Amino acid sequence: MLCKGVQQRYKAWVFRKRLRKWKAERVRRVFVAWNRGLGDLPLGLFALRQTLEEAIADVEVHFVSRAGLQEGFSFLAPSDRVWIASDWERGRPYDVQKTLAVLGLQLTPSDRLLCWPDPTSWVRWQIGTLIPKLSWPLLVQADSLLHDETIHWIGLQPDVETEHGPWRQWPKERWEELMARLEKISGVRVALFGQKPSPLSYQVQGSDLRGQTSLYTLLKTIEQSVAALVLPDSGILSMLYYLGHQYPLRLISLWADRQGVLKQNVPSPNRRLIHKPCIDLSRTWRQISVSSVYKELIMTVPSRSEEELPPLQGELKTGVILLSGGLGSRLSQGSPKGCLEVRGKSLFAWLIDQVPLEIPIAIMTSSRYDRAIRSYCHSFIDRGFNISFFVQEELPFLDDMGTAYPEYAPSGNGSLFRSFIEAKLDLVFLRKRIQSVMVLPIDNWKAKVLDRRVVGHHRLSQAEVTLVGMARESKLEKMGAIVEKEGKISIREYTEQDPTMYYPLSYTGISVWDLALCQRLADRDLPIHLVRKPLISNPEKLAWKQERFIFDGLQEAKRVEVVSVLKKGWYQPIKTQEDWHQCEMEGISV
Repeated sequence: MLCKGVQQRYKAWVFRKRLRKWKAERVRRVFVAWNRGLGDLPLGLFALRQTLEEAIADVEVHFVSRAGLQEGFSFLAPSDRVWIASDWERGRPYDVQKTLAVLGLQLTPSDRLLCWPDPTSWVRWQIGTLIPKLSWPLLVQADSLLHDETIHWIGLQPDVETEHGPWRQWPKERWEELMARLEKISGVRVALFGQKPSPLSYQVQGSDLRGQTSLYTLLKTIEQSVAALVLPDSGILSMLYYLGHQYPLRLISLWADRQGVLKQNVPSPNRRLIHKPCIDLSRTWRQISVSSVYKELIMTVPSRSEEELPPLQGELKTGVILLSGGLGSRLSQGSPKGCLEVRGKSLFAWLIDQVPLEIPIAIMTSSRYDRAIRSYCHSFIDRGFNISFFVQEELPFLDDMGTAYPEYAPSGNGSLFRSFIEAKLDLVFLRKRIQSVMVLPIDNWKAKVLDRRVVGHHRLSQAEVTLVGMARESKLEKMGAIVEKEGKISIREYTEQDPTMYYPLSYTGISVWDLALCQRLADRDLPIHLVRKPLISNPEKLAWKQERFIFDGLQEAKRVEVVSVLKKGWYQPIKTQEDWHQCEMEGISV
């Protein structure tokens, strides 16, 4: 390895010496012969051209290559500086002098020829330093071949298309499993890219474009229509990564060695491109599973609008958990929030009345209001509703030094998993053939309980959690935002949001959770968040209230889906006296 490094440094020194000589000789044109791969254009020749132009003032760099690379060179150099030898084939020897004669090129005393360039040695300085930037040819027009804008397209290149290093090829059966899993997702289709088709056992429902596109059409199709892409170490990967256009794309690359863009070790000039490399240096591909690639891809699947989702047919198999714990201090009514009447009905009634009698309901209470809530809800039980209760855990207030006060308070909605399971209500739900639960805060009287479109999408998409979001109305909206964090869907509290960023979806607090995930989360200690609030016994004194947030459980979910709903039909929470008065006044005006 040391010997190879010494050889490369020596070759680089010889090349620099040659450039100094050419500068002294006032060279005006340099012809670079190239018959290797497409990916070497941005990774090798970009830096080589730049080195020549910086070393020799006003030099013109011309390229001589085969027909298969003509389109690629157009991203690197003007057309009048690219010369194509029609008889060149990759991997076969060529005679540069003879080729120049056929092309009608007569070298002058101020011209020089690089017959066998070695960018790996000559421009080693570029590693970790230079960001190659390819420019789209000005006169080239290309259109996407994927015209259906209602489909969420995910692109795959299932063949590395080179005889060099067969270990670089991800196993074909994994490509096929990935295709099958992706096309089970509602609205998702796979587009296959590559220079030539190879046999596959799985027939994609989307579009097999292998061998049917020019490089221009391939790149334009990806730019205009594809949300995410999985590529092996290939020329397409390098060209795409270093294309300077600004457009959103999630790129997952597969590697069995640190070559190409990994070795270059610089970001893409496309600032909107998110690159997620999957690496197995053992070259066995055991470390890159279908599931690991699938998880990276599903992050791109957008939220589904309730209007485009078909309603669930058949049994719901989904129970209900109403979050009615807490202290209800902001309403200052001295009774459970759910008992508050809104437009002639209590909050409890607005939600419970929507639930079929055969569906179990669990109400999370606090120790302060547990007895009052059970008493109030007895009338619903008398009417045949299947209602159970469980008390959320409590944690002590803390002072500024972290010392606990002898005063406890409910620990937030994140405690529902452990409290629900400890009350053995999961067994009650399972006996009723329940597979998932819809979790709703008691204060949102407009929520559509067990909406068949949301529940149906949760089941058909095979998600472990489905979040109900809605379009954000302004940056100042004091609601949690649905975001992607470290490759997973999560919620960012409004106090932690970056004011310079736009968050398209707000979290309504409504979600659907697989019962099996709730059981797993009961054994997890979700993180504690400290919130500054007044003591119950002394409202004049502020202390730190310990809370767990339900959305911290999203990190344990294997798959999270998002359904976007209209605020008007789903969301109007009553959190304060002002909210209640406004709601009542709107009811009168209607």
